Amino acid sequence: MKQLAHLLLNGVVSIIPSCLLLLNSGCGNTRATEVINVAADQNARSTETVVSVQPVESRVIRSSHEFTGNLLPRRRIQVSAQVSGVVAEIPQVGTSFDVEVNGQHYVDRLGIGPGHVVKKGDVLLRIDPTDFQLEIAVAEAKLRKAEADLKQLKAWRRPEEVRQLQASRDEVLARQKNAMDQLQRSKDLLSRKAISESEYSTRVSDAATSQAALDSQEAMLALAEAGPTIEELAVQQALVNQAAAELEQKKRQLEKTVITAPADSVVTQISVEEGDHIGPSFGVIVELLDVRFLIAETGVPETMLGRVNIKDLADVKLAGTDGVVAGMVVAINGKIDPESRTFRVRVAIDNAAGLFKAGQFASVVFKSGLDEASTCVPENSLIFIEGQPHVFVVDEGSIAHLRSVTIGESEGSLIQVTSGVSIGERVIADDAALISDGMPIRVQLMTSEN
Repeated sequence: MKQLAHLLLNGVVSIIPSCLLLLNSGCGNTRATEVINVAADQNARSTETVVSVQPVESRVIRSSHEFTGNLLPRRRIQVSAQVSGVVAEIPQVGTSFDVEVNGQHYVDRLGIGPGHVVKKGDVLLRIDPTDFQLEIAVAEAKLRKAEADLKQLKAWRRPEEVRQLQASRDEVLARQKNAMDQLQRSKDLLSRKAISESEYSTRVSDAATSQAALDSQEAMLALAEAGPTIEELAVQQALVNQAAAELEQKKRQLEKTVITAPADSVVTQISVEEGDHIGPSFGVIVELLDVRFLIAETGVPETMLGRVNIKDLADVKLAGTDGVVAGMVVAINGKIDPESRTFRVRVAIDNAAGLFKAGQFASVVFKSGLDEASTCVPENSLIFIEGQPHVFVVDEGSIAHLRSVTIGESEGSLIQVTSGVSIGERVIADDAALISDGMPIRVQLMTSEN
C-alpha cells in the first residue's frame, strides 16, 4: 500500500506542470512561451565565442621579396689560337719581385696571369712569326711572277719565249705529277689513318694548285704559238688575282700570330706558357671576364609573374660586404622551370671600381610599392579553404559570415585584399578557424595597432 501510494504521488506531481502548461496554452496565455524564449536565449549566449575583430582599413602597402643567387660576369670571353705555331712571348707585365732566398738573389717579372686587368687591344701572347713571314715572301714572289707573265702575254711571244714556255710547262707538269703522286700516297695513308684529315686536305689543295698551274702554262704556250685571245688574257689576269689573294691571306695569318684582348676585361685563366705549341684545335688558351658590370641572377617564384619587369630597380646584397648595391632588372627568362616553378631574373650592378667578383653569392631584393592606398586586413584573419583565402566578416548583429577574398601584396602583418571586403567592415582577427558561417559571436574590438 505504501509503495502504491508513493507511485501515485510521484505521478501526480509529474503531471501537474504539464497540465498547467496545457491549461495556460489553451487559455491563450503567452507566459510559457516567454519562459521558453528566455531559456533558449540564455542557452545561445552560453555558446557564444568571444573573438577579437579588427576593421578593414586603407593602407599603402610597400612590400619586398628577397631571393638568393650568384653574380655572373657581363661577358665571358674565351680566346683560342686561329693559326698554329709555338708561343714565342707572353708579355711580362705582371707583378715584379726582387727577393733573396737562402743567399740566392731572384729578380723577375711575371707574365699575364689570373687577375691581370687588360684593355682592348692589349697583347696577350705572340706566336713565332718566322714560318708565316717566309710564306709571305713566297706569295709575294708568286704574285710578281704572275704579273710578269701577264705583261709578257700582252706583249706577245718571240720564238725563244715559246721555247721557254715549253720548258716551264714541262717543269710545272713534273710538279703536278709529283703533287698527284703525293695525293695518291696521302689517300692510302688516310685510309690507314696514318695522317690527319687536315694533312690530306693540304695534299688535295697542292694537287689542285699544281693542276691549275699546269693548265695555266699550257694555255700560255698555246697563246704564244697561236696568239693571245681575250679569254687567255682573262685566265692570266685571274692568276694574278689569285696570287694577290694568297698574299693577302698569308698577311692575315701573320697578323693572327699576335693574340690581343678583344675587350676591356680581367684575365681569369691562361693555359699556355712560352714554348708551347698551340693551334685551332688546342682549345681555350686565355679566358677573360668583362666585369665592368656584374649580373645577379636569381630564381623568382611564378606567383610573382607580372610583378617584376625590365628596368625595375632592385637592391643587391653581396656576401662579404656591408650594405646594399642598387641594381636594375635587365633580363627576364620567358620560361618557367617545371621543377622549381621559378623563372630566372637578371639584375645588373655597376662594378667599375672592381669591388665585386664574379661567382660571389648575392641576395636580390625586389621592392613592390603601390601608389594608391589599398584595402587591408590582418594576416591572421585569413583562413584557407581548399587553398582559397577567406575571412569571417561580423555584421551589426554579431553574426559571423564567411567571405571569399582575393589577396595581393603583404607588408608586416597586413595583407592587401583586392576583392571580397570593403573598408570599414569588421573581420575576425583571431581564432577564425574555430568559427563557422552564421555563428553568433561576442565581439572584442581591437585596432590594427594592437
